[in-house]
Amino acid sequence: MSLPSDINPILRSAGYFPNWQFRDEDLNISYHMRAFSIHRGRALLTMDGREEVLMNEGAVLLLAPGQPYRFTPADGPEGFDLCCITFDLRQECGVKPYLPPVRLSAFHPEYLVDQGLPARDLAPFPLLLGDGGDIDAYLIRIRDETEHWSAYSEPFCSGLVKAVLFGALRLAGGGAERPLSPAEEKAAGVLRYIEHNYRRPVNAEQIAAALNYHPYYLARLVKRFYHTTPARYLTACRMKEAARLLRETDLSVAEVAEYCGYPDPTLFSAVFRRNMGRTPSSLRNDAESAPDGEHLPAPHTDQ
Repeated sequence: MSLPSDINPILRSAGYFPNWQFRDEDLNISYHMRAFSIHRGRALLTMDGREEVLMNEGAVLLLAPGQPYRFTPADGPEGFDLCCITFDLRQECGVKPYLPPVRLSAFHPEYLVDQGLPARDLAPFPLLLGDGGDIDAYLIRIRDETEHWSAYSEPFCSGLVKAVLFGALRLAGGGAERPLSPAEEKAAGVLRYIEHNYRRPVNAEQIAAALNYHPYYLARLVKRFYHTTPARYLTACRMKEAARLLRETDLSVAEVAEYCGYPDPTLFSAVFRRNMGRTPSSLRNDAESAPDGEHLPAPHTDQ
């Protein structure tokens, strides 16, 4: 499986849906491509003409336009957290308006957005990965970028979406068995160091000293292969663990902050709100089952 080299995605929307508890009878369907990850908990995936599939935390699903789907909680009243992006494979698709997903009963196939080539030429969609590796972190980073949209956000998110696509194809095609290049191994080493040490004070100089390379060189490699920075990946790891602790433990916000590497609870709360779209207290206390909704990036205009 491979993607054409001229793929240049355009992001249409990104959303984070905490504590998803909806149980719709009808399937949903999108006019654009979509990527989902289970950020916390477990979900049951239903697709047209297929048996239900259990998706655990970290699982990833990629859908081509026009493929029906439905998510429901796998553990009774206990919901799950879902991250989602909607996109098209080519910038030229941006001349057409964004169409939100609809129920299958309200679907109009004539409105499907042409991706420039048949979906079957890309991959055997739907593409379901039991372990999506770093793709969940990419989706969270894309969603975060839509909250602080700037002139640089569109190409930045395009690169991240491309990383999601190629990363999923590599995992689906047995890419985990492919030996990493020396440069890519160094970049992966940075991410592993962060994953093992995010509870401690971590900075670029410490990572560089541990891996015996210059911090600027390592930052360039991480940007090249993973389309992020060590600092952003560190924050993503901390925020994911903080959200889990706030939902699943009785630790105070200050204790969660210290556990996740923030000795100052005020700083932790500000970082959490900027990255997760809500305060730590609201995440813990909010009993609503309604999703947060999708964040739409700045509208694409045809110049």
